[in-house]
Amino acid sequence: MSGGAYNYGYFHLQELAEAIKEEAEYTTVWSAQTKKNERILRPIEEIKARMTFALLLSEAAEAARLLEWYDSGDSGDWETVNRAVMGVLKGKDV
Repeated sequence: MSGGAYNYGYFHLQELAEAIKEEAEYTTVWSAQTKKNERILRPIEEIKARMTFALLLSEAAEAARLLEWYDSGDSGDWETVNRAVMGVLKGKDV
């Protein structure tokens, strides 16, 4: 069985990234005028920020998956895991 060392936590990061991407362009707001929810386009800066954050979460999810499988003794090598983790941490003091 692959993974498991961290209860497949990477999967939740993947799901969160996908959910943020799906909702990046539009938001739902209540319209007092029409008395129903309406989907409206978000500002471009907000869309870009959400898409960039979703990408970061996707990268973190992949690094977490590799680390979890490595720590479970199921697959992988430390160099691959380390490259993925350090890729997510680029620009951070480590």
